[in-house]
Amino acid sequence: MGQPTPTQGKVNMAKIKLQVHSDFNKDIKPMEATLEGFTDAVEGYYGYIYGDPDLNEKNYIAMMCAANHLTALISKMRPIYESDTAKNKMLNYGI
Repeated sequence: MGQPTPTQGKVNMAKIKLQVHSDFNKDIKPMEATLEGFTDAVEGYYGYIYGDPDLNEKNYIAMMCAANHLTALISKMRPIYESDTAKNKMLNYGI
């Protein structure tokens, strides 16, 4: 994900493992890292919900950043303007 989440470096129970065809192992790594960062932040958020408010806020922000990063990775897989459904909608609306 680039930036460590507030809970990284501590023992976490959240783990993500994606199984994809071996041809795509290198391609899936950024998404796998982002999902792992997101799950760490979610775990940290709920783990500190009754604890340190500053750390909980950092985990909340980390969740938002990871969710946005995941959205960006997904959007790069098939941009909306390349999908047939989007093309048909744009034609119907005269775009």
